[in-house]
Formats: sequence, structure tokens, C-alpha cells
Amino acid sequence: MPKLNDEEFLQLVEKVIAFHTKRAPGIAVSVEMVNQAKERLGDVPKLCAITETRACMPDAIQFMLGCTIGNGNLKVLESIGRFAMTLYDRKSGKGVRIFVDQNKIDKEKYSELYKFFRRERSEAVRNFGPERKISNAQVVKEFVDCGRNIFSLEDVVIKDTSKPPILDCGICEKCGEAYTKHSPDEKLCLYCSGQQAYYDSVKKEN
Repeated sequence: MPKLNDEEFLQLVEKVIAFHTKRAPGIAVSVEMVNQAKERLGDVPKLCAITETRACMPDAIQFMLGCTIGNGNLKVLESIGRFAMTLYDRKSGKGVRIFVDQNKIDKEKYSELYKFFRRERSEAVRNFGPERKISNAQVVKEFVDCGRNIFSLEDVVIKDTSKPPILDCGICEKCGEAYTKHSPDEKLCLYCSGQQAYYDSVKKEN
């Protein structure tokens, strides 16, 4: 696909922001990453994606490529914590990893962009003060001004291209709901066993 000009790029960013529901600079960066990685990878019938952060990037991928956690074509490895993504062919495992190359961000010329990726913006910005909106806009402006060229790409081969297995179903002996069994001798779902009791029930309706 041909490289988008700045106007086309910003129009696409607005669409992804509407999907994401927050005007975050990471969306603009992620949109360009998807475009560049997809262009490098070429035509792939079964495109899959891996992100190394949960911030912004997964939403850009879902909106632009249709790869989602639900359909098994998107994995989020947020514990790595790098602003990077990999697009790959599930059949062959061959892919392209694209990441923000800190050496390509001029600290003096694009200071807000530089600070954004190092989490060094002012305290007011970090605390979601009114300065954050101004800073976010400046980050995107600097990203566009530098030609959206702050990335490096590498060819990779994914080690495991399989989807997560579909596990057996059980009926919880406490709540009576059907749930995914993680071992044959399990009697309770993870909520009733206390391992993932993420809510307190106020009222249960039949």
C-alpha cells in the first residue's frame, strides 16, 4: 500500500481515536506502525499480530486489521512493556517486528516526543492536568513533523503460531455455571475457588 500523506494519515488517526475513545498520542504512533509493518510484510492471507504493550496499540490493530483477542489473531504480551508490535503470517510464522527506535528521536528538535516515550513529561502532564491535552497534541505534531520516521523494523519468525487451545467445559459445583476447566479434577470455577474473585455479588437475579 502507498504511504499515506499527512492529511490522509491524520484522518485515519481520528477514526482510530473515535474507536479508542481517548485522544492519546500512542494511537497516532500505532497507526503508522501498522501501516509500515503491513507494507513491509506484503499480502498475507491470514494476518496475525502481537503487541508488547496494552497501551493504545491493540486498538489500532483491531480497528485497522481486524485482528482481535476474541478471534485469536491478536496476542498482547504486556509484561514485556516495549512499544513494539509484530505482524505475521500464521501459516509460515514469518513476520515483521516494528519498534520505536530511541536513537531516531532528536532530543532537542522533538523534545516532547522524546519525553513521551521515556515517560519524562512534566508532573502536571503525568497527573492528567490541563497541560496534558497540550502536550499530547505537541507529541503528535512532532511525530508528523519528523516524517513519522522513528521506527526500526526487523524480519522475525514466530515460535508458536497456534491459537490458545479450547479447553473442556465443566459445571461449577458451587455456582452451577458452565466454565472452562483447567484440570480434569477441578470442581469449582476460578471465581468460586477464590482464585479470580474479582467482584462482590450484591444481588443475583434468575
